[in-house]
Amino acid sequence: MNKFFKYTFILLVIFYVLFLVFPFFITDTDFITRRIKDSTEYKLNFEDTVILTSPKLTAGLGVKHLEAALPTGETFLTADNVRIKAAVLPLIFRKIEIDMVSAENLNLNLKVKKDGTFLIKDYMFPAHADNFKFSKNMPDIYVNNYNISFISIPSDKTFSLYGNNLSISSFIQDKKVKISADGKLMSGKLNAIINTDTKIVKSKKGLKLDGYTNISDFSVVVNGKQLPASNLDLNFKRNNIAFYGKLYSSEDEVTELLGSFSDGIYPKADLNCKSNLRLKSAAEIIKSIAEMLDYDKFGDLKASGVVDADFSIKTNFDEIESSGYLKIKSASVSYDLFNIDANNINADVDLSNSMIDIRKAQVTIAGHTYRFGRDAFCCRQM
Repeated sequence: MNKFFKYTFILLVIFYVLFLVFPFFITDTDFITRRIKDSTEYKLNFEDTVILTSPKLTAGLGVKHLEAALPTGETFLTADNVRIKAAVLPLIFRKIEIDMVSAENLNLNLKVKKDGTFLIKDYMFPAHADNFKFSKNMPDIYVNNYNISFISIPSDKTFSLYGNNLSISSFIQDKKVKISADGKLMSGKLNAIINTDTKIVKSKKGLKLDGYTNISDFSVVVNGKQLPASNLDLNFKRNNIAFYGKLYSSEDEVTELLGSFSDGIYPKADLNCKSNLRLKSAAEIIKSIAEMLDYDKFGDLKASGVVDADFSIKTNFDEIESSGYLKIKSASVSYDLFNIDANNINADVDLSNSMIDIRKAQVTIAGHTYRFGRDAFCCRQM
């Protein structure tokens, strides 16, 4: 029995070494590229292909330059120094588990159909792929110098995300993912600089995040005019979210938010807000972004009135500390899609001295005026 294990171990070592050195004996990889081309509807072009193996029992291909086109001949992907590796052992059980994908100088054009799905999905699954099962463990993805464009087929509008470093790792579908990226988002009416290094884990209690996301120089065109640049910083640590945002809705309208929220055994919240937001400006921003995304459901959204706020609230949900005020003056909101029609919205809330004093709060909906606060009551509008 000892000899059996000894010779089995020696045999496994020999096979392992042969596996690692196998690529050195393969000089002609045309049979592999032909096989790949025959198994998909895409038109593929490979330059300088090599076989790759690794000590962690993965095997794959390295390509100096790759181009992919739809059956129509339209190129949607170009990339340099592409590396794709799959785990070997799962293949024995007819399971495909891609371990790693990396590339440089990636240019990817994704056309989006009217129903929101990608055009390339129509040709994505290769012939005979139904004989294999794809693993829920997604590959680690590393890209240096990328330009990813999302193009709406109905309107030809384009969103572009480009930058120098993109990393997606520890990705298991519906469970967790770690994303690290720096880049810029740009379209005809919107641009932003994005930096993130965030791990997202899904549990029975919801999503847990660790890391940070910074969005700076965020600006959108509204009614032909570029708004001043806004910024938003988010920091995640287990059950805590800390944030700071300075958001412009016009040249002289700005909302500043600073605070943090924690859930769990000892929940707490801390919020500081200062704003002179006109609700009409907020509605116009929503409509501009929706138009950019070819979403035409906000065309009848209308709003008026002003939010005047300068307050801070800190609470552990047993006790509260507060100061400042919140006022809403002569506001209204109407949105036919959800049958919303509210007007005569007014509020005057005093938060000084750790007391929340609702001096006045009212709204009129469908002919009924609802009042809250010191003299709360509901009556039919005359």
